[in-house]
Amino acid sequence: MSEPSDAAVRAAESTRGTVLCYDGRLIDAYFHPSSCAFTASAEEVLGTYIPYLTSVDTPDESGFPAFVNSVRISAGELGEKIKAGTEGEIFISYYNSGRVKNLYFGETAVPGEEMVETLSLKSQCFEAVRDGSDIVFTSYGYGSGLGLSQYGAYLEAQSGKNFKEILVHYFSSVKICDINSTGE
Repeated sequence: MSEPSDAAVRAAESTRGTVLCYDGRLIDAYFHPSSCAFTASAEEVLGTYIPYLTSVDTPDESGFPAFVNSVRISAGELGEKIKAGTEGEIFISYYNSGRVKNLYFGETAVPGEEMVETLSLKSQCFEAVRDGSDIVFTSYGYGSGLGLSQYGAYLEAQSGKNFKEILVHYFSSVKICDINSTGE
């Protein structure tokens, strides 16, 4: 946008100096466009535990315009891209958030994040099914899934929740602080 909306200006002004803290320190506030029933935990995305970045439920975000995306690729072309065989049954292991941990072609395991990168999938929350000599990947949600879901926050605001309620939902055990202090 060339100019922020009046609502955006009012929101920025009303929250000026407000920050999120965990254990007396500013948090790293991750966010993504849309989630698929649950957000991801820091362990899933970053490979490390961060206490305020846990998996939490989100409202039904299927109304998000880019919520469902599909990619069709021949099994042979996919094998070349991932440098592995794509024969055998497809099995998927999932994280608790519903995101793909590993995709298996028989005994060959491919990490979910590698499939997302290789195929430019919109989310690590995906399904994979064979359709003849092709494999069809259908992803749900948009982005990493870590932290605040922007569309989920929008839906929660539409249902009457205020910004504080939304933030403490998406960022576990945080406190709303004044930027000049570590207290509330």
